[in-house]
Amino acid sequence: MLDDDVEPASLATSTTPPISRCCEEWAGACVVIDLYNRSQIETLPLVESYERGGRKVESTRSWNGARHRVELRYADGSSDEVEFRLYTPGEFAELTRAAGLRVSLACAWFSESLAPSAEHARMQFVLERG
Repeated sequence: MLDDDVEPASLATSTTPPISRCCEEWAGACVVIDLYNRSQIETLPLVESYERGGRKVESTRSWNGARHRVELRYADGSSDEVEFRLYTPGEFAELTRAAGLRVSLACAWFSESLAPSAEHARMQFVLERG
């Protein structure tokens, strides 16, 4: 997992196998990374209510820098929480370069014709060595 306290340059020399070391095991192969785009997620309302699968949900979002926290509260009183680090397209591309990987394709919604942008919540990167 890539987190806030990880320096990108340290990924290439870390004893923990980064993505670039995994690529070395499969010469000529690539890795596809699918992640949420912080540029788009930041535009979502901090509180919203909706129904999913017949279940009423209230979602509350908060931010701590690039870390995004979501609390989901359900009508039956149960709840879920998740917190994760989100990247902009530029930040993720830089992080991969620092790890010795090359972005051979960046797109949105698995469509090569859509570039990652604040209009799209999901983005994908095809990464190759060097």
